Amino acid sequence: MPNIYPISYDTESPLDDPEPSTVYGNHGMPCAGIIGAQSNNEIGVAGIAPDCQVMSISNSLLFKPNIQQELANGINFAWQNNASIINNSWEDNALEDDVLDEAIDNALTQGRNGLGTVVVFAAGNDDSNVSYPANSNPDIIAVGALSPCGERKSPTSCDTEDWGSNFGNELDIMAPGV
Repeated sequence: MPNIYPISYDTESPLDDPEPSTVYGNHGMPCAGIIGAQSNNEIGVAGIAPDCQVMSISNSLLFKPNIQQELANGINFAWQNNASIINNSWEDNALEDDVLDEAIDNALTQGRNGLGTVVVFAAGNDDSNVSYPANSNPDIIAVGALSPCGERKSPTSCDTEDWGSNFGNELDIMAPGV
């Protein structure tokens, strides 16, 4: 596929591992499709940026002693390999750590040859305040979720799912989330 970046990174394997990268979870690929699905693909859908290249950076998001370093390594890999935008659909206040803050700051300031990489994070799904890392740096674009009725996704919104999008001053934009 021409819009898949030629290299990917599994943050849980060494960079010199000759095996193909593992893609963890079932959320990142649908997000990548929403972003970069090619137009005129005979499926009847197109991504919002069908001509972009999508780079896979994957982590299982299982809490372990080095999880923050693994996530920071993924962010660093992305901006150091010319990612223009880093989209992160993960969040957790328990992940707060200087090593992650530094990686995000480096992406924001050093990515794209010093122009800065755009960094996007999910606000969270706890029906609470915007979670880390979306709340950690004002230059991060924090995205909340809308219900199908155009309201903030909440446990009482029209879709009847029992979760709610996080909210607060750090929130920058809302997008369909159900």
